[in-house]
Amino acid sequence: MTVESRNGISRRSLVKGAAWALPAVAIATAAPAFAISAGPVLPSIDLGLACKQGNGPACGPQKFSYAFPITLKNTTSSPVEFQITSFKKDGTEYGVWGIVTSRTSCAQAPLTAPRCAAATAKNAVTIPANTSSMTLWVISNDTGNNSNSALALSWRIVDPTTTGCPVIVSNTVSHSGDSPICA
Repeated sequence: MTVESRNGISRRSLVKGAAWALPAVAIATAAPAFAISAGPVLPSIDLGLACKQGNGPACGPQKFSYAFPITLKNTTSSPVEFQITSFKKDGTEYGVWGIVTSRTSCAQAPLTAPRCAAATAKNAVTIPANTSSMTLWVISNDTGNNSNSALALSWRIVDPTTTGCPVIVSNTVSHSGDSPICA
């Protein structure tokens, strides 16, 4: 027996509707906090600050490589992993020699137990939770010459705490023009 309410909706219909709504609410709350916005983990990368290595103290292959600063932050409560997926000069892929804490000291930046595909000590760095600012240097591989060039760096930030390491945000930054010799 179905009992109709005064507004025409039965109790059975109301219970069925609630049963369908419950799984949607449970699924929606399972997403990580920073999936909503990548703002807390966006890096600052300006290839216009790149310099050509080979003159003075340098890291990596030195001759015909580039060095440029990156500033990383992570205001979330979980670590994230910054990965460089490509470094190109004039459209040719050269990759990176490493991410270092100082352009002249060559100390590798901290990468703690990479769990994500394509992460190596050379192309990735772990950004600890609640990091307001961390400035590092990216050193390219030898690019063959020091001509004025178009540089492009592709990167992504992934969640190493989740199976499959989902990408939180990714981008490519570029710069055309002369880069000075590193001082």
